[in-house]
Amino acid sequence: MNLNEKGYGVREVIVILSRQPGNNFKVAGAFDEGVRNGLHIKEGTQEQALRVWTSDNKRVPEGNEPDIIPIARATELLTVWRRLWVEVDSMAADFVTGNSTGLTANSLQDITKSWEEDQFNSYNEPWDLNPNTRQTQAFRIVDTTTVRVYVGAGNDLTTVAQVGDPYCIFYTFPPDRSSDDEFRGEVPDPDIGGLGEAFREAYIEVLLLPTTYHQSHIPWHHNFRTSDDSSVNIRNFYQFVQRYRQSVPEENDWWTVYVLGIYESPEANFDNDPNDELCSPGFTIEDKPPGFPSPEYSAICFEHLRDLAAQWQWSEGEQQAVLKALVVHEIGHHSDLEHNKEMKDGVPTNIMWAPDRELDPPKDRQETLMPLTPLRFRPKDINEIRSKHKP
Repeated sequence: MNLNEKGYGVREVIVILSRQPGNNFKVAGAFDEGVRNGLHIKEGTQEQALRVWTSDNKRVPEGNEPDIIPIARATELLTVWRRLWVEVDSMAADFVTGNSTGLTANSLQDITKSWEEDQFNSYNEPWDLNPNTRQTQAFRIVDTTTVRVYVGAGNDLTTVAQVGDPYCIFYTFPPDRSSDDEFRGEVPDPDIGGLGEAFREAYIEVLLLPTTYHQSHIPWHHNFRTSDDSSVNIRNFYQFVQRYRQSVPEENDWWTVYVLGIYESPEANFDNDPNDELCSPGFTIEDKPPGFPSPEYSAICFEHLRDLAAQWQWSEGEQQAVLKALVVHEIGHHSDLEHNKEMKDGVPTNIMWAPDRELDPPKDRQETLMPLTPLRFRPKDINEIRSKHKP
């Protein structure tokens, strides 16, 4: 090292730090090898543990503190922070409108659209077409292409409509669901506003991915249920949702999570129908069906939230509190955090708390505690988050 007339010089050294959030470091140096070899951090008080010391018990200066002789310097405390990028998507409405650009006896075309080929004819869902909303007759859709929908043979759309008429494609709720499932219209984006507060304790900064990652009109589907076997229905959802997540592959140096606003869960036992059923308004897929890639997918079920709010008469503020906590809870599962039942004075103590079914009616009473869930992880859960190489 070349020294100037005052005995100072500059040398660059690359220091490789760990990538785990919350890890603390100091970098210290000295010109004299004997001094350098004696630099250490003491055990004991916080003042001793957070400073570098020489072998003869001199505190190594930091920042603007005056030099010691022989000269040695140390950085202030360096703490590793990680960024967690969040991709947020949501479903469109349970209907589509437009003006036809083509019409045959059994098909309607709209070249301004870009439909998916199973958008209106998958998961045993009943979708209907009114080719002219100035009248009331509707036709069951049997097939879809990117710009055209087809109705069954034997129908004739031209008897009630012509090219250019306003049309509506709409989901027809089955009779047994029409009164239970009342949410209508576009599904909102899940509210990620609670993530920053909760993950700050783990030294993680939460950021929303740029708008190019955001899709707020993913095709609407009811609940992906085609079987009495919930594993089949979850697989249906997985096949669907993997089309849309863009923040892949997950990397150790690029932490990403995904949350999607949907209508209703693939699992019929947790949809609050009937009301005394213990409701789960969100879920995260952690165990992947064979043959699928590894990223996790979280979903927030807005019909479940509507149903819970109506059942327990939550205020708008309580609904928002539940939604924020729910998103944090589901993203916690991306770090393999598990549910717990920890409460104090009858109130949940942490974000990974989940309601339990009670023996006495109302057996789903613990659902009323959801608005009281704090945006805070347990210390053991924070340690678990910090230990992960990626969510």
